[in-house]
Amino acid sequence: MGTFMYRLSGNDPATDPSVNADEVDGYHANELVRFVGAHVDDDALDGVSGVAATVDITAPRGGYLVISASSDVYNNNGVDGLWCEIEVNESEIDSSTRSIEVSDADNNGEENCSTDAYYTTVLGGDYTVDFAFTSVDADTVVDV
Repeated sequence: MGTFMYRLSGNDPATDPSVNADEVDGYHANELVRFVGAHVDDDALDGVSGVAATVDITAPRGGYLVISASSDVYNNNGVDGLWCEIEVNESEIDSSTRSIEVSDADNNGEENCSTDAYYTTVLGGDYTVDFAFTSVDADTVVDV
């Protein structure tokens, strides 16, 4: 067993190492983990339902896409119950939908609709990630 481990480790000058700590499948570590973000300053959605933010991602190979999203939602003229969700290529990620009620009960008419970090498996290729809102009423503004 010791000889086997010695050869696998790359310490044997006659044997190429089977594991390179700097690369996995030809990719350097900094190529495997990427951070992509989108930020819309104000009024991403003003009184309408729809997509508040979009990010385009290129996955080099199959793996996991981990996503989280957050937004401030304002309504100073009443109560609004709405939903936010994460979509990948226009398909909702299971369990990413959040329901909130925006009201002026605390005298600021502001709430936050956010998702936890959700993941989905992907193959190599291009993906579009959307942060979408439904049931937004005419007095509600979504900032992302």
